[in-house]
Amino acid sequence: MRLFDVFLKIIKAFHLVDSEEFAQLKLDVKSWEEDAREGSEDKVKHFYGKMHKGVFTRLLMPIFYFFMLRQVTSIMNPEPQEQGERGLY
Repeated sequence: MRLFDVFLKIIKAFHLVDSEEFAQLKLDVKSWEEDAREGSEDKVKHFYGKMHKGVFTRLLMPIFYFFMLRQVTSIMNPEPQEQGERGLY
């Protein structure tokens, strides 16, 4: 799993775009990632390629996915606060 895969999974899980737009976004990401290699002239693509070169990032991506999923879920569905919390009396 790569970094952009995490974002694509979150977009798909929460239906943030329609299916046609998601398919196009997925194709755009795939074509961008093909050029993203260490040594690329574009600094962002160079960093992205370098970041995914080793095994460390690939091991952390599933954990990062669950962290991001929890964060997005808490934003989309906030839990009701009890009276008295956060100074609300």
